Amino acid sequence: MESSVSREELIEIELENDELKIDGNMAIAWSGGLEFTVERSGKTIMGSAASGEGLVNVYRGTGKVLMAPFLQ
Repeated sequence: MESSVSREELIEIELENDELKIDGNMAIAWSGGLEFTVERSGKTIMGSAASGEGLVNVYRGTGKVLMAPFLQ
């Protein structure tokens, strides 16, 4: 796998029967056993629009998520 971010800069998050919500495309890889969905960031459409974020990536279960602190 290639990334514009060096391995030393990547952040590895380990989930154990847990949930992780990430805004944007910061996650670059994750364990195949994790459930992945895209959900609204707010509880309502108006809340999502007001927050300015819209959608978040959600990872559930047990496994690892590899994140880049920024993408170039």
